[in-house]
Amino acid sequence: MMEDIINAIQSFLTNKTRSILSLLGIVIGVAAVIMVTAIGESASADVKSTISQSGLDMVNIRGGYMRKIRALQFDETTRREILQTIPNVKNVFYKNEINGNIKRGNIEGSATIGAVELDFMEESKLELDYGRYFEETDDELGALCAIIGQGIATSYFPEGEALGKKLTITIRKARFSLEVIGVLSTSTSIFESSDSSVYVTRGFYKRRIKPNPIADSVVVQAVSNKYSVAVENAIKAFAEKKTGESDTLFIMSMQTMLENYEKTTATLNLLLSGVAAISLLVGGIGIMNIMIVSVTERKREIGIRKALGASQADIRNQFLIESAMLSLIGGTIGILVGTLLSFIVVKVLGWKFSLPINAAVISFIFSAFVGIFFGLSPAMKAARLDPVAALASE
Repeated sequence: MMEDIINAIQSFLTNKTRSILSLLGIVIGVAAVIMVTAIGESASADVKSTISQSGLDMVNIRGGYMRKIRALQFDETTRREILQTIPNVKNVFYKNEINGNIKRGNIEGSATIGAVELDFMEESKLELDYGRYFEETDDELGALCAIIGQGIATSYFPEGEALGKKLTITIRKARFSLEVIGVLSTSTSIFESSDSSVYVTRGFYKRRIKPNPIADSVVVQAVSNKYSVAVENAIKAFAEKKTGESDTLFIMSMQTMLENYEKTTATLNLLLSGVAAISLLVGGIGIMNIMIVSVTERKREIGIRKALGASQADIRNQFLIESAMLSLIGGTIGILVGTLLSFIVVKVLGWKFSLPINAAVISFIFSAFVGIFFGLSPAMKAARLDPVAALASE
């Protein structure tokens, strides 16, 4: 076998241009598979990281808008029933949102004003860049304070830190001067567009805007991630029982979103990898053509080997090893090229690079299979050559 490998290498060196062209199809095929899987895996990891940072134990609920149905009101009675009847619920956070105008000096614009309850921001993984979260006294007194998103801070406080400074907001013709007590980091939450938001306490909203308000949205926190899907399903059943209608609410948990995303990306990556693998088959056809030419050109060599006692199996193995080596060399180069290119693309996009090892292993094995499969026919043709006819052909 070692002699066959040495002969194969000598053959490659003798026909460099032909060997390079034979390798090209395999290199492109394997590199394409590696790039598709690596870039897809890196993108998937980035999205999953974002979703995970948003709180996998959270279930987000909004009222149904598409149908004229008897809506479930998010009042204190509903909150109490959710806590008492649905297992594994840790917290129920109510939230109100309203569009308002904000102003500071000559800078004026609009923003979403979010009235939230205590601990909502901490549990929703809305992290502070600096400052503090709302405290119990802020909520009880309806204090004139606010936490703002990074985008608001940049736009309205271009001179630097916003902490302790005033921001004027106008809600339903009522004007308030709020002290900034905290600035959020850049938002990583799927359900909270916090960069362009101003947050106040729900106590402020109830005292100064609308007493006993019905919440616009609800965030139900499960006791742990593993119960979030069960809590989501239980809330759907609860809403259907209360209203007699299905799809009364829009309900989505982070865990369900993550699971759906993983299923979708897995299917998409499989499809794209299949498309990329077609070029491997094209490369295999190229190897078969090259091996057929090689057999034709080396009839004299085959005839001499057979005349000296080489068996059909010896001749067949010689050409199979050559085709397999072509594929394996092409597969190795393809893995290196695909990894390098995908690494560059992922870094340019600002993601964390992730290379699925199983994809590289499968590509390598598949490239070897392609070489053996497409090299088998020329190898068998060479093995069946009559030595006398082979020597006589030249």
